[in-house]
Amino acid sequence: MEGQELKLTSAEFDLLRLFLESAGEVLSREMLVEQVLDKKYSPFERSIEFHISNLRRKLGPQKNGRERIRSVRGTGYLYAWPKA
Repeated sequence: MEGQELKLTSAEFDLLRLFLESAGEVLSREMLVEQVLDKKYSPFERSIEFHISNLRRKLGPQKNGRERIRSVRGTGYLYAWPKA
């Protein structure tokens, strides 16, 4: 996707901004739901996963083939910088 313009929804853009500002840090589902979707967190809320899935698809993998946005089981998500 390098060099191509991405068409992102406002939620996807806000997610990407948060991930890039906090690259390498785990962001909780609760924080993402509250900041990106402006909703009170519920463990049954699954729309954040939908937005993350779409963002992953649009961004594609890193050059090394690994996912840019990684799931951290039971915690949240992490934007991983490629290792040099």
